[in-house]
Amino acid sequence: QSFLRVPAISMQKGDYVYIKGLSGSGKSSLVQAICDLWPYGRGHISVAQDQHIFYAQQHADIAEQQKLITIVTQGAEESE
Repeated sequence: QSFLRVPAISMQKGDYVYIKGLSGSGKSSLVQAICDLWPYGRGHISVAQDQHIFYAQQHADIAEQQKLITIVTQGAEESE
Protein backbone atom coordinates (compact mmCIF):
# COMPACT_ATOMS: atom_id res chain seq x y z
CA GLN A 1 0.00 0.00 0.00
CA SER A 2 1.27 3.48 -0.89
CA PHE A 3 2.25 5.81 1.92
CA LEU A 4 1.95 8.82 -0.41
CA ARG A 5 -0.48 9.46 -3.22
CA VAL A 6 -0.39 12.54 -5.43
CA PRO A 7 -3.03 12.29 -8.18
CA ALA A 8 -1.67 15.28 -10.10
CA ILE A 9 0.56 18.25 -9.56
CA SER A 10 1.69 20.93 -11.98
CA MET A 11 4.41 23.49 -11.47
CA GLN A 12 5.45 26.18 -13.90
CA LYS A 13 8.69 28.12 -14.19
CA GLY A 14 8.77 30.80 -11.52
CA ASP A 15 6.26 29.07 -9.24
CA TYR A 16 6.92 28.97 -5.53
CA VAL A 17 5.88 25.67 -3.99
CA TYR A 18 5.23 25.03 -0.31
CA ILE A 19 4.97 21.42 0.80
CA LYS A 20 3.57 20.96 4.28
CA GLY A 21 3.03 17.79 6.26
CA LEU A 22 3.80 15.90 9.41
CA SER A 23 7.19 14.31 9.93
CA GLY A 24 7.36 11.10 7.92
CA SER A 25 4.40 11.98 5.68
CA GLY A 26 6.45 11.80 2.46
CA LYS A 27 7.46 15.40 1.72
CA SER A 28 11.09 14.55 1.02
CA SER A 29 10.09 11.42 -0.89
CA LEU A 30 7.82 13.50 -3.13
CA VAL A 31 10.61 15.97 -3.92
CA GLN A 32 13.05 13.11 -4.53
CA ALA A 33 10.54 11.52 -6.93
CA ILE A 34 10.16 14.81 -8.81
CA CYS A 35 13.98 14.97 -9.09
CA ASP A 36 14.10 11.33 -10.30
CA LEU A 37 15.98 10.28 -7.16
CA TRP A 38 13.27 7.97 -5.74
CA PRO A 39 13.45 4.52 -7.33
CA TYR A 40 10.19 3.25 -5.81
CA GLY A 41 6.58 3.68 -6.80
CA ARG A 42 4.92 4.29 -10.13
CA GLY A 43 3.77 7.18 -12.18
CA HIS A 44 5.04 9.66 -14.69
CA ILE A 45 6.96 12.85 -14.10
CA SER A 46 7.94 15.09 -16.99
CA VAL A 47 10.23 18.09 -16.93
CA ALA A 48 10.61 20.52 -19.83
CA GLN A 49 13.92 20.21 -21.67
CA ASP A 50 15.04 23.73 -20.75
CA GLN A 51 14.32 23.22 -17.03
CA HIS A 52 16.76 22.10 -14.37
CA ILE A 53 15.90 20.80 -10.92
CA PHE A 54 18.12 21.21 -7.90
CA TYR A 55 17.57 19.16 -4.76
CA ALA A 56 19.47 19.75 -1.53
CA GLN A 57 19.17 16.96 0.97
CA GLN A 58 18.11 17.74 4.51
CA HIS A 59 21.38 16.42 5.88
CA ALA A 60 23.79 17.06 3.04
CA ASP A 61 27.49 16.44 3.47
CA ILE A 62 28.73 19.84 2.32
CA ALA A 63 32.08 21.34 3.17
CA GLU A 64 31.62 24.36 5.43
CA GLN A 65 33.90 26.54 3.32
CA GLN A 66 31.88 26.09 0.12
CA LYS A 67 29.97 29.11 -1.12
CA LEU A 68 26.23 28.81 -1.80
CA ILE A 69 26.70 29.61 -5.51
CA THR A 70 29.13 26.69 -5.81
CA ILE A 71 26.67 24.31 -4.20
CA VAL A 72 23.69 25.46 -6.27
CA THR A 73 25.50 25.39 -9.61
CA GLN A 74 27.32 22.11 -8.97
CA GLY A 75 26.74 19.81 -11.94
CA ALA A 76 25.13 22.52 -14.08
CA GLU A 77 27.93 22.41 -16.65
CA GLU A 78 27.40 18.68 -17.14
CA SER A 79 23.70 19.05 -18.00
CA GLU A 80 24.11 21.85 -20.55
